[in-house]
This record gives sequence, C-alpha cells and structure tokens, in this order.
Amino acid sequence: MNMNRVRKCITVSNEPKQRSKIDDELPVKPKAPVALLDDLLTSWSPDDPVLSSAEDSCALQEGCPVNSCAGKGYILTAEGSTIQAKLCPCVLDCPECVGQGFTHNLSSGRSQFCIPIPPQKIVALYSDSHLPRRYLHASLDGEKGGFRNFSGNADRVLTQLKDYVASFPSKFLPQKSLSYDPKGLILSGPVGVGKTFLLVSLAKKFIAKGYQVKFVDFFRLIAEIQGGLSNKESPIRILDPLIDVEILLIDELGKGRNSEFESTILDQIIMGRYNQNKPIIATTNYSLTQPSYQKSVNLKSSHNSFSPDYFGSLKDRVGSRIFSRLFESCRMVALQGNDYRKMIQNTPHHDV
Repeated sequence: MNMNRVRKCITVSNEPKQRSKIDDELPVKPKAPVALLDDLLTSWSPDDPVLSSAEDSCALQEGCPVNSCAGKGYILTAEGSTIQAKLCPCVLDCPECVGQGFTHNLSSGRSQFCIPIPPQKIVALYSDSHLPRRYLHASLDGEKGGFRNFSGNADRVLTQLKDYVASFPSKFLPQKSLSYDPKGLILSGPVGVGKTFLLVSLAKKFIAKGYQVKFVDFFRLIAEIQGGLSNKESPIRILDPLIDVEILLIDELGKGRNSEFESTILDQIIMGRYNQNKPIIATTNYSLTQPSYQKSVNLKSSHNSFSPDYFGSLKDRVGSRIFSRLFESCRMVALQGNDYRKMIQNTPHHDV
C-alpha cells in the first residue's frame, strides 16, 4: 500500500498511540465501524463517488478473487436453525479497507463505501432476522434455489411479489425522499404450494435493500410467550421487537387453537404496527374470503374449527376487527397450486 496516499483505512484498536499532526487536524475522534456505517447510510448521496482508480480500488471493485460472493462481499450460511451472513474472504483480506468495507479520506473528512451496498450492513441485518435455515437457497429469481412449483398461478404471483419489493426504495441508494407506500402483504394458499419459501425469498430481497426484517412462526410465537408467562416474564419483551422492526414476516397466520389469548397477542402486534404505519408480510393456509377444504389423511373428521381437513376464512380465524386492519393495510395475494412436497417426495433437496 502506498504510504503517501491521503486516504487511509479506519481501524479500531485498543492499543494507545502517540498523537500526530494529522490526529490534531481531525475534528473529532473516529467513530467505531458500526456507527460510521449508520452515519454513511444517512449522509451518502448518489452523487458521491465510490472508489474508482486502480490505486484506490479494493477487492470488491475488482471482483471476488475466490469467486465466492459474486462481488457482493458476503456469503449466506446456515448456522444453527437460522440463515446467517458472513463476510467473504475477499473483504476480510482486502489491503485497502482491511475488512471495513469503507475508507476515510483525511483531506476531505468524508468516508466512502467501497461498493454502494456495504456487506457489513447486510451481515448485521441477517444476524437478527431469524430466517429458517431450510430456505438458505430460496430465491424469487430463476437462479439456484428459485421457485419451482408452477402447477397453479405462480407465474402471476411471482410477478406481483417482485413488483411489491420493487415499490420499496433501496436504503443504500437514498433518494431525495425515502417515502413509500408501507402496505403489507398477505399470501394465502393451500398446504405445500410454497408460501413460506416465497416469504423467506421476499425477506432476502428486503435485506438486500437495507431493511431490517424479522421472521416469526405464529404458532411458535404463542408457545414462546406462554413459556415466558409461566416463568413470570412479561410478553412485552417478545412483542416490542416485533412491533418495532421495519418489516415483520409472520408465517402461518391464523394457525393455533384460536383462543382468546392468541387473539389478544395478535391484536397487540397488528394494532401496534398499524399505528406505526409499518408493514406486515404474512402467509396463511386460510382463504381470504370463503372457507376452504383441503384433503387430509383423516377423511372422516367433522368439519369443525379443529378439523385437519378444514380451513375456514382468515376473517373467521382472526376476527372481524383484526381482519379489517389487515385488509386496509395489506395487499391480498392468493397462491394456487398442488402440494409440491408430494410432487417431489422422492426427490431430495427441494424445499417448499
């Protein structure tokens, strides 16, 4: 690295150092990388250049030498029960930014990203998203892991979902205003058509645009809250992050015993986000209008609210008040098709 260049990397060290003339010229003490990333995201504009010259460019601009991240600077991995992101070796070994993803120009006092979408921010967004590891390769696109159940109206639904994501501006490329229609989306459909697959695929698209997302299975959420109550823990500890996150993803909306307790929890989440004008994206096995019947192993069961082959309407499950809020604040999309799990039951490595 040319030591005469005015641009140098920001690094964080606990080791004391002697002050230099350059240090005295700095207006404030350099912030930690995470704080700098947040500052950059709010102050950067499309007119600001990224590093461009051969001397100034980092590994991300020149392309990933190990061809692992396709120039994005991060790699998705399955850790525990969730999907996580980690920095690609091309970022960690970069001699220009030393894994920070941005450099600081001492002469201008401004920091610049090596590429417009900082991989460190993507890694941080995945860390608290709780996306299930089963859908590590899920994607809305036709690449590896793309959606494959086209037995119904998936072509039209995929177009709708892509248009929906496109209506949200990228937070990494600030416009004059980041205003957008914060409508949520409810994706309904029978068992096995690929609703959860598409829900996680949507989440990945939003993370790539810089949005904080959180995935939750409604049935497991209820169980977690009940477990906390048995230990005298307040539900607020669990509910507040779900109400405050930028985009909340709920899988299996309406699933459960439809008890008063479950309705109360759902009402708090829906109303909390409704009042903050924050979107909910959810899947449900229940139809958006009329009750539906789906084939079950137990064909002799009576068609009551607990029958495995009967799915009433979402309105019946969540109640008129909650459904009215959802209907006002969400787009309603119905996915049709056959049970893909049965279609590929003898073919491994397919997830729906």
